[in-house]
Amino acid sequence: MATTREIIEDIVARHDERMRADPRYAMTFRYMQEATKPVERSKHYDRDGYCDNPARGY
Repeated sequence: MATTREIIEDIVARHDERMRADPRYAMTFRYMQEATKPVERSKHYDRDGYCDNPARGY
């Protein structure tokens, strides 16, 4: 039975190989990284998501 470390090493090796060999995989990987990157939170809302000044309408 494979250990968790061996499984992760296998996944990483397959990912690296696909990044080199498959341009569509590499492009999709970059798009997913861009789509899931953290964004700065709006300063118009407090920590709980409530508008800090409802009179301004935002």
